[in-house]
Amino acid sequence: MTQSEVPDLHKKLMEVISKASKMKGVIVSLGNSSEENYVMANITPNKRKDKTLMFQEPNPVFIYYNSGLEHIEKTIEIRKDILKNEYSPEELYPVFSEFYKEAFQGVTQLIMAVEALFNQKIPEEINLEYEGKNLTKGDIEWKDFKTKIRHIMPQLTGIDLYSDYNTDYQNICSLNKLRNSLIHLKSLREVNFTHYQSLCKELVDLDYETNCTSVRNIIISLG
Repeated sequence: MTQSEVPDLHKKLMEVISKASKMKGVIVSLGNSSEENYVMANITPNKRKDKTLMFQEPNPVFIYYNSGLEHIEKTIEIRKDILKNEYSPEELYPVFSEFYKEAFQGVTQLIMAVEALFNQKIPEEINLEYEGKNLTKGDIEWKDFKTKIRHIMPQLTGIDLYSDYNTDYQNICSLNKLRNSLIHLKSLREVNFTHYQSLCKELVDLDYETNCTSVRNIIISLG
């Protein structure tokens, strides 16, 4: 069809692909000049029933990872500025707020990338035994982060992050703990401490470069 001279060829192709993708058991793929095939997403917006959105389905792992890196780069830049310059408390407030925002986005999205990759590794039809119980895919997806990477992923992938990549394993566990502190925010009420002082200090002191490297190593090892 792509070699023919059919009027409105693109429109007709989209109609054919749209119908085909709705058939049971059919997944549409599209090739390119390098002869690679990509799975295509086919979406009809509720507000535009006449419009079909067709595109190469993105892998959220890469989106979260790349987005996390972008935010981490900004975090590091702002931290350098904070540590280099002498800001008054009034001047530092908006700068530190921006730093916190970028650090939050960076940390959470890096861990999201790792967790998304873990969940992708779980087969649809699986019955895995753990602690005397048979776990389905849904059961495994709802296990906590550390249980997945420490005990379940070795059974699924044959890769033991705890034994073979222990430094990276420890780093992403610590990063996940920080992510949880950021998301499930709890205030601290102790003498001479403001509510979130310890959390702010942890964000300032975090070795972002090393943690980004560990996330990258884990993704490559499991990818």
